[in-house]
Amino acid sequence: MQKIGISCFLMLMLFVGVWQRAAAQDTGFRFGIRLNPLVTTVRVTDQDKNAIKIGQKGRAGIGIGLMATYNFTDKFGIYSGINYVSRGYITKYKSDTSSSANVETRANIAYMEIPVALKMRSSEVIEGLRIRGLVGTSLNVAVGGKTTTKGGPNAGTRAGTKDYIPFVMDVVAGAGVEWTLENVGTLDLGLSYHHALWKAAKTPQDSSPIIKMSYISLDLGYYF
Repeated sequence: MQKIGISCFLMLMLFVGVWQRAAAQDTGFRFGIRLNPLVTTVRVTDQDKNAIKIGQKGRAGIGIGLMATYNFTDKFGIYSGINYVSRGYITKYKSDTSSSANVETRANIAYMEIPVALKMRSSEVIEGLRIRGLVGTSLNVAVGGKTTTKGGPNAGTRAGTKDYIPFVMDVVAGAGVEWTLENVGTLDLGLSYHHALWKAAKTPQDSSPIIKMSYISLDLGYYF
Protein backbone atom coordinates (compact mmCIF):
# COMPACT_ATOMS: atom_id res chain seq x y z
CA MET A 1 0.00 0.00 0.00
CA GLN A 2 2.87 2.40 0.72
CA LYS A 3 4.29 1.84 -2.80
CA ILE A 4 0.86 2.54 -4.29
CA GLY A 5 0.55 5.73 -2.23
CA ILE A 6 3.99 6.96 -3.35
CA SER A 7 3.24 6.16 -7.00
CA CYS A 8 -0.07 8.07 -6.84
CA PHE A 9 1.70 10.98 -5.19
CA LEU A 10 4.38 11.17 -7.94
CA MET A 11 1.72 11.03 -10.67
CA LEU A 12 -0.19 13.81 -8.93
CA MET A 13 2.98 15.93 -8.77
CA LEU A 14 3.36 15.61 -12.54
CA PHE A 15 -0.31 16.45 -13.12
CA VAL A 16 -0.19 19.53 -10.89
CA GLY A 17 3.01 20.72 -12.57
CA VAL A 18 1.26 20.66 -15.95
CA TRP A 19 -1.87 22.26 -14.47
CA GLN A 20 0.20 25.00 -12.84
CA ARG A 21 1.73 25.97 -16.18
CA ALA A 22 -1.69 26.07 -17.80
CA ALA A 23 -3.10 28.24 -15.02
CA ALA A 24 -0.07 30.55 -14.74
CA GLN A 25 -2.09 33.56 -15.89
CA ASP A 26 -4.65 33.10 -13.12
CA THR A 27 -3.06 35.04 -10.27
CA GLY A 28 -5.64 33.69 -7.79
CA PHE A 29 -4.08 30.21 -7.77
CA ARG A 30 -0.63 29.23 -6.55
CA PHE A 31 0.94 25.78 -6.39
CA GLY A 32 3.98 24.47 -4.60
CA ILE A 33 5.80 21.63 -2.90
CA ARG A 34 6.46 21.07 0.80
CA LEU A 35 8.63 19.05 3.18
CA ASN A 36 7.60 18.52 6.81
CA PRO A 37 9.85 17.01 9.49
CA LEU A 38 7.56 16.28 12.43
CA VAL A 39 7.31 14.90 15.96
CA THR A 40 4.24 12.92 17.00
CA THR A 41 2.58 13.29 20.38
CA VAL A 42 0.34 10.44 21.58
CA ARG A 43 -2.59 10.49 24.01
CA VAL A 44 -4.02 7.33 25.58
CA THR A 45 -7.40 7.67 27.33
CA ASP A 46 -10.32 5.56 28.45
CA GLN A 47 -13.84 5.83 27.01
CA ASP A 48 -14.58 8.77 29.34
CA LYS A 49 -11.51 10.68 28.04
CA ASN A 50 -9.57 10.17 31.26
CA ALA A 51 -5.83 9.79 30.73
CA ILE A 52 -4.43 6.29 31.17
CA LYS A 53 -0.98 6.22 32.72
CA ILE A 54 1.07 3.77 30.68
CA GLY A 55 4.47 4.16 29.06
CA GLN A 56 3.80 6.15 25.90
CA LYS A 57 5.69 8.46 23.60
CA GLY A 58 5.55 9.74 20.07
CA ARG A 59 8.02 9.15 17.27
CA ALA A 60 9.74 11.37 14.73
CA GLY A 61 8.26 11.33 11.24
CA ILE A 62 8.36 13.05 7.88
CA GLY A 63 5.89 14.44 5.37
CA ILE A 64 6.18 15.42 1.72
CA GLY A 65 3.51 16.82 -0.54
CA LEU A 66 1.93 19.40 -2.78
CA MET A 67 0.22 22.58 -1.66
CA ALA A 68 -2.27 24.83 -3.41
CA THR A 69 -3.62 28.24 -2.42
CA TYR A 70 -6.43 30.28 -3.92
CA ASN A 71 -6.08 33.90 -2.82
CA PHE A 72 -9.49 35.56 -3.13
CA THR A 73 -8.05 38.79 -1.66
CA ASP A 74 -4.50 39.97 -1.05
CA LYS A 75 -4.70 38.90 2.61
CA PHE A 76 -7.10 35.95 2.64
CA GLY A 77 -7.22 32.68 0.77
CA ILE A 78 -8.03 28.96 0.90
CA TYR A 79 -5.17 26.55 1.45
CA SER A 80 -5.24 22.86 0.45
CA GLY A 81 -3.05 20.15 -1.05
CA ILE A 82 -2.13 16.52 -0.56
CA ASN A 83 0.62 15.23 1.71
CA TYR A 84 2.17 11.81 2.32
CA VAL A 85 2.90 11.73 6.07
CA SER A 86 4.48 9.09 8.28
CA ARG A 87 3.78 9.25 12.02
CA GLY A 88 3.83 6.76 14.87
CA TYR A 89 3.98 5.99 18.56
CA ILE A 90 5.37 3.63 21.22
CA THR A 91 3.37 2.20 24.14
CA LYS A 92 4.56 -0.03 26.98
CA TYR A 93 2.51 -1.65 29.75
CA LYS A 94 2.34 -4.71 31.98
CA SER A 95 0.80 -7.81 30.43
CA ASP A 96 -2.55 -8.95 31.85
CA THR A 97 -1.33 -12.55 31.77
CA SER A 98 1.98 -11.99 33.54
CA SER A 99 2.75 -9.36 36.15
CA SER A 100 6.44 -9.47 35.27
CA ALA A 101 6.18 -9.20 31.48
CA ASN A 102 6.10 -5.93 29.59
CA VAL A 103 4.22 -5.51 26.33
CA GLU A 104 5.76 -2.93 24.00
CA THR A 105 4.12 -1.78 20.78
CA ARG A 106 5.89 0.27 18.12
CA ALA A 107 3.56 1.59 15.45
CA ASN A 108 4.29 3.52 12.29
CA ILE A 109 1.38 4.62 10.09
CA ALA A 110 1.45 6.37 6.71
CA TYR A 111 -1.38 8.72 5.75
CA MET A 112 -2.41 10.66 2.69
CA GLU A 113 -3.54 13.95 4.21
CA ILE A 114 -5.85 16.47 2.51
CA PRO A 115 -5.90 19.77 4.43
CA VAL A 116 -8.45 22.54 3.91
CA ALA A 117 -7.70 25.75 5.79
CA LEU A 118 -8.24 29.49 5.81
CA LYS A 119 -4.97 31.24 5.00
CA MET A 120 -4.29 34.75 6.28
CA ARG A 121 -1.40 37.02 5.27
CA SER A 122 -0.17 40.35 6.60
CA SER A 123 0.92 43.28 4.52
CA GLU A 124 4.60 43.21 3.55
CA VAL A 125 6.80 43.61 6.60
CA ILE A 126 9.74 44.32 4.33
CA GLU A 127 9.86 43.97 0.57
CA GLY A 128 8.59 40.49 -0.36
CA LEU A 129 8.21 39.27 3.26
CA ARG A 130 4.81 38.55 4.83
CA ILE A 131 3.62 36.85 8.02
CA ARG A 132 1.01 34.17 7.36
CA GLY A 133 -1.29 31.92 9.39
CA LEU A 134 -3.44 28.84 8.79
CA VAL A 135 -6.55 27.57 10.58
CA GLY A 136 -8.55 24.61 9.34
CA THR A 137 -8.85 20.85 9.25
CA SER A 138 -7.32 17.82 7.57
CA LEU A 139 -8.85 14.54 6.39
CA ASN A 140 -6.30 11.72 6.59
CA VAL A 141 -6.49 8.35 4.83
CA ALA A 142 -4.35 5.48 6.17
CA VAL A 143 -2.39 3.98 3.24
CA GLY A 144 0.28 1.90 4.98
CA GLY A 145 1.56 0.79 8.33
CA LYS A 146 3.82 -1.45 10.37
CA THR A 147 3.23 -2.56 13.96
CA THR A 148 5.77 -4.47 16.05
CA THR A 149 4.69 -5.93 19.41
CA LYS A 150 7.08 -7.47 21.91
CA GLY A 151 5.60 -9.61 24.69
CA GLY A 152 1.99 -10.68 25.25
CA PRO A 153 -0.22 -12.90 23.09
CA ASN A 154 -0.02 -10.63 20.02
CA ALA A 155 3.78 -10.53 19.78
CA GLY A 156 5.17 -10.16 16.27
CA THR A 157 5.23 -7.75 13.35
CA ARG A 158 2.15 -6.92 11.29
CA ALA A 159 2.20 -4.91 8.07
CA GLY A 160 -0.72 -2.95 6.67
CA THR A 161 -3.52 -0.83 8.10
CA LYS A 162 -6.00 -3.41 9.43
CA ASP A 163 -5.21 -2.42 13.03
CA TYR A 164 -6.01 1.24 12.37
CA ILE A 165 -9.00 3.44 11.56
CA PRO A 166 -8.93 4.04 7.77
CA PHE A 167 -10.04 7.70 8.02
CA VAL A 168 -9.11 10.18 10.75
CA MET A 169 -9.45 13.94 11.05
CA ASP A 170 -7.24 16.66 12.55
CA VAL A 171 -7.66 20.31 13.46
CA VAL A 172 -4.76 22.28 11.96
CA ALA A 173 -3.29 25.61 13.09
CA GLY A 174 -0.02 27.14 12.00
CA ALA A 175 1.99 30.31 11.52
CA GLY A 176 5.03 31.32 9.54
CA VAL A 177 6.44 33.63 6.91
CA GLU A 178 6.40 33.88 3.12
CA TRP A 179 9.32 35.44 1.28
CA THR A 180 8.76 36.21 -2.40
CA LEU A 181 11.85 36.55 -4.58
CA GLU A 182 11.47 38.08 -8.02
CA ASN A 183 11.91 35.56 -10.85
CA VAL A 184 12.47 32.79 -8.30
CA GLY A 185 9.21 32.08 -6.45
CA THR A 186 8.02 32.18 -2.84
CA LEU A 187 9.70 30.44 0.07
CA ASP A 188 7.40 29.38 2.92
CA LEU A 189 8.70 28.61 6.42
CA GLY A 190 6.55 27.91 9.48
CA LEU A 191 5.35 25.67 12.28
CA SER A 192 1.99 23.91 12.52
CA TYR A 193 0.12 21.77 15.03
CA HIS A 194 -2.17 18.95 13.90
CA HIS A 195 -4.54 17.99 16.72
CA ALA A 196 -6.17 14.57 16.34
CA LEU A 197 -9.96 14.51 16.70
CA TRP A 198 -10.41 10.79 16.12
CA LYS A 199 -8.64 7.72 17.47
CA ALA A 200 -5.95 6.10 15.33
CA ALA A 201 -6.03 2.44 16.44
CA LYS A 202 -9.09 0.21 16.35
CA THR A 203 -10.54 -0.73 19.74
CA PRO A 204 -12.42 -4.07 19.58
CA GLN A 205 -13.80 -3.72 23.10
CA ASP A 206 -15.63 -0.85 24.78
CA SER A 207 -13.11 -0.95 27.61
CA SER A 208 -10.09 -0.73 25.29
CA PRO A 209 -7.88 2.37 25.52
CA ILE A 210 -8.24 5.09 22.90
CA ILE A 211 -5.02 6.16 21.15
CA LYS A 212 -4.87 9.52 19.35
CA MET A 213 -1.86 10.86 17.45
CA SER A 214 -1.25 14.58 17.06
CA TYR A 215 1.94 16.14 15.75
CA ILE A 216 4.04 19.29 15.55
CA SER A 217 5.51 19.99 12.14
CA LEU A 218 8.26 22.19 10.72
CA ASP A 219 6.82 23.38 7.39
CA LEU A 220 9.28 23.99 4.54
CA GLY A 221 7.59 24.99 1.31
CA TYR A 222 8.17 26.56 -2.09
CA TYR A 223 5.54 28.14 -4.36
CA PHE A 224 6.38 28.18 -8.06
